[in-house]
Order: sequence, then structure tokens, then C-alpha cells
Amino acid sequence: MEFPKTYRTNLGWAMCVGALIALIAGQGTITRSAIVGLVVVGAIGATWSAWEHKWFRGRLKSIAILVLVWGGMGAFGWWVWPNVEAEGFQVIFKAEFMNMNKNLGDHFFWVLHPTGYGDTISPVALLAFLQIHSSYKHSVNISSYSLATKTDNCGWIYLTPIDLRGRKLLWGYAGLNSAQMIKSESSFNHLWTKSIPAYDTQFGMLAFDTKVECPVQKGSLVQFKIDLVESNGKTSSYTSPEMIVRDDFTGGSSVGQENVASLEFNGYSVNANQAHRKLFSDPLPTTIREEEKGTASLFAGKIVTIFLEDGAYVEAPKPHPAP
Repeated sequence: MEFPKTYRTNLGWAMCVGALIALIAGQGTITRSAIVGLVVVGAIGATWSAWEHKWFRGRLKSIAILVLVWGGMGAFGWWVWPNVEAEGFQVIFKAEFMNMNKNLGDHFFWVLHPTGYGDTISPVALLAFLQIHSSYKHSVNISSYSLATKTDNCGWIYLTPIDLRGRKLLWGYAGLNSAQMIKSESSFNHLWTKSIPAYDTQFGMLAFDTKVECPVQKGSLVQFKIDLVESNGKTSSYTSPEMIVRDDFTGGSSVGQENVASLEFNGYSVNANQAHRKLFSDPLPTTIREEEKGTASLFAGKIVTIFLEDGAYVEAPKPHPAP
């Protein structure tokens, strides 16, 4: 028994329309191989129906129909073709404050932490503010990281990370007898205790010490490179463009901007004059005398925010607190 022409024609159009519906419904999620398959099925269905309708009469008309059918399905497949974005991270180095003189004198940034010396303060050689965007379509965990800086005098140097969890970040510009405490909950050390959601953008800070003395001068060029290690062992490196070091910090603004680097004082200050001073990366001795131990006291301070301009800074920029 011959399959009726009407049925054959309707089956062909059903194949074409069904393929188009599947392409539309699956846009953004359908695989590329499935797109190719649906384009071919749809084009075959439309060609079959055109044949049953006896539209292929004359060479030019037949060519035009084939171009229209196959070209149209191909164009539709191209329209729903997924944009391929390389999975990974995009890193922007926003603001960096450097003092790599490797001394225990005047510094802007210190960390207060307990050691065998009691209350101990250590200078921060680099405080870096970064914006990191994940282009992964799944959540990712950062298990470890490292950062290197390149200077005119010293070339590339890997720095020692200072984990800000369980430590107090201090602003020592006005002196260590009234060092204001900086909120560090937005540091990546805190953020990376949880996985980074798919396609998420994070903004935070990282603190480092240096084992190598490397004075950085105004007008010199610096670069930064961060290595991010994921929980699966994959390591990715991201290098900043060269930056000219400045010391003319005048404060920034958050108006009309997203992810602006800032110092948020949490309303507490620390008298750290009697705290023990130690370079963070220096090892503790096996024996510590009682008179070497230090103490620090906490008292009420101000809640102030200093917005920071993007760039690399050295020495002592003078801040202008936001009103």
C-alpha cells in the first residue's frame, strides 16, 4: 500500500518545524553536535516536502529552493550556536600599595596577630585590590594562590601571602598608638572559603610580605602576576600591564563606579605601640624571653571610608577620608 502523498508532505514539514522548535527551545543549552543534527533533519524535511509539492521544476528554481532551504536552516543554526568563551578567570589589578623596604619603621599597613611574642604587629609589603571574574559555567574552589611583583631594581619576586583570617589589618598612617582597624571581611582569604559561583565577579584584597628588600621609587615601572590554583589542581596565571608607580594619592570616589578599592574603618582603633614588631616572613626563634612579648589594646575609633584611585602607589600617600 502506497504511503499517501499528503502524509509524506506533512511528515516532511513536521520534521522541519520540529527541528526549528527544538533549536529555539534549546538555545543556550543545546550542544553544537545536536544543532548540526537538527539543521540537517530540518533541511531534509523541507527538501522532501518541496519535492512532494513538485516545486523542483527548472534548474534555476531548483537551485534557488535548495539554497533557501539549506541556507535558511544553516543560518538558523548559526543564530542559536553557543558563544564559546574560554573557561577561566579574568583578573584586573585595581589598586596596589607597596612598601618593600623590609624594615620595622613607618608603614601604612600592618597586621596584628598572636605569635609566641604575644600581640605582634608585622608590616604589609603589598596590599593589592583585585577584581576577579569567573567565566566557568560551574562553581570553582580556589585552594591556594601566589603573587609575584616585577620592579626595575629586582625583577620578578614572589611574595609571602598574609592570610587576613584571624588577623587584624591596621592603618598606621597616624601612628601605631591609634592605628585604625580596617574591615577585612572582603579579603579573598574570606571569600575563597566558599566556592566562586558560575560567572560570578568578586572584588577584594590580598596582603603580602616580602623576603627580599626591594625599594620601589616613584616613576618606576611595576608589574604583578597572580597564580590561582583550583581544587582540581589546575593552575592559571594572570599578569597585569606595566604600571607607573605614583605617590600623589589624593583619594578617589565611588560615584558612578563599581568595585572601587576602599579602606573601610570599622569603628575600632588599636594602640599597638607596645606590641612586638616582627617581619611576617621571619621565623620565630626557639626561645622567646618574657620581656620580648608585646601587648596591644583596643578602643573606640571612627567609622570612615577612604576610596582609592586605581594604580600602583609607594611610600606615604596622604588620604582624604570620605565625608
